[in-house]
Amino acid sequence: MIRDLTTHTAILTSFLFIAGQIFRRYPTDLNMYTKALTGIVAGVLGSILMIVYSIPVGDYAQIDLRFFAIVLATWYGGAMASLLTAIIIGSSGIFFFEWSAFSITSCLTMILISLFCIFLSRTGLSSLKKSIAMNVTAIVVVMFSFYLQMEDRDVLMQIYIAILAAGLPSGFFLSFVADYIKKSNIQFHNLKSISSKDFLTGINNVRRFDELMNANVKKARKTGKHLSILIIDIDHFKMVNDTYGHPAGDAVLKQLARILERNARNKEEVSRNGGEEFSVLLYDCSLEKAGKMAEAIRQAIESEDFILPDSTGIMLTSSIGVACYPENVSRPELLFETADRGLYAAKRSGRNRVGYAAEEAAERKTETGQCI
Repeated sequence: MIRDLTTHTAILTSFLFIAGQIFRRYPTDLNMYTKALTGIVAGVLGSILMIVYSIPVGDYAQIDLRFFAIVLATWYGGAMASLLTAIIIGSSGIFFFEWSAFSITSCLTMILISLFCIFLSRTGLSSLKKSIAMNVTAIVVVMFSFYLQMEDRDVLMQIYIAILAAGLPSGFFLSFVADYIKKSNIQFHNLKSISSKDFLTGINNVRRFDELMNANVKKARKTGKHLSILIIDIDHFKMVNDTYGHPAGDAVLKQLARILERNARNKEEVSRNGGEEFSVLLYDCSLEKAGKMAEAIRQAIESEDFILPDSTGIMLTSSIGVACYPENVSRPELLFETADRGLYAAKRSGRNRVGYAAEEAAERKTETGQCI
């Protein structure tokens, strides 16, 4: 019996590590679809432990560690995944085994465990203490369920011994493993964020911009769709630093990043390329649409009251360069250079403008310095 329960623990541990790898990309936030999928997978896992690996004790009872699947679902997917797992496991017991008071009670026990786990997951305990509390609570609820149903006290003692001998060590072990995996995933997520996000503004840094640029260039070449870029530069930004100090300049850059995020299609398109220079990368966006977005951004910056650390409000303007493959750039790898020349064309024309510059090529007429 102990050997069989140890097998359960090994299966659950394998599930933990597989789930940890799957959820590594979003360790702290899951959408509804992923939560539902987590509940379904954990429910199937618990049902397999019950149907395939259950251990008969006496004439009617059987034990397994299916309840740990509910704990894991709560740990990874929250309330929705937890309840879905409990319902799937409970329903499987009624469906695959004969309809009886025992199977119905077992189903209700799974739901009760889920409710306790949901409650514990929302307490202020540390992640490790939460996991241990959920596992211990699940074991206590299962033992109490057997107490209500088993008349043969000798068999009941065998069940208790098996659950305590294998369940408690397994519960503690799974708690430490789950806590280790979750903390590792959070650390991985944080390191990934540090490597791809600008430390000051929180948007993409130049390294992430290069990755997105290369990926979108390949995609644009393959699909033949438009790829546009906006390069935004704050006019006379050096004067802000010289007049109000670098903390004021940092405050301006942070607020500018928020303006760009509000006006872009999604936050992943916005990057800080260095200093006061920002960019917005737009896949499947024509030159006309990119120009309209650039003008909307320019107007938003011009009308913004930038608040400095000392609560002083200042008004600023920006110059923006626009380029689009294949409309005014024949090769997507020249997008940034062309938009950059459009930016400087806007600055030479008086600043606070959107500028365009055509790619310089022998077979094309060069029209550098068009501004609106």
